[in-house]
Amino acid sequence: MSNVYSLLEPGEPVPASELDALEKNLGFLLPEEYREFLLACNGGYASDQKGRFEIFHPFRKVTGEHVGVDQFFSAQLTLKKPSNRMVPDHCLVIASDAGGNLIVLSCRETDFGAIYWCDLNYYNDDGEFTVRLASTFTDFYRSLIPAS
Repeated sequence: MSNVYSLLEPGEPVPASELDALEKNLGFLLPEEYREFLLACNGGYASDQKGRFEIFHPFRKVTGEHVGVDQFFSAQLTLKKPSNRMVPDHCLVIASDAGGNLIVLSCRETDFGAIYWCDLNYYNDDGEFTVRLASTFTDFYRSLIPAS
């Protein structure tokens, strides 16, 4: 997966054997493109020379808001399910924004691999605090643009 942007302080690539063991503990395989990302850099801070990235997607056009990516989490952090109910059960946390909101990857069969933003300021039990950002991790990663 190539992109003109790079990650500041990328993590050490995770060995495939470690990802295999983590997937076994989860009970399912990760989407291949997200697995490739972890094998290549295993998380890091999202930035170019000027600062953090923003994600441009239709949500921004509708609300005038944006979603920023502050940090992509390592496999070790991603694959630990949070103990709170603020992340839907079918999702893995893969990144966060500067405000502490979460970017998650769906592992549900109906939208496997889709990326969502969890706006924790508007949390409710119905999951209406999530906004779909992309259908795949590759689409999500390619949507990163430098913050203006």
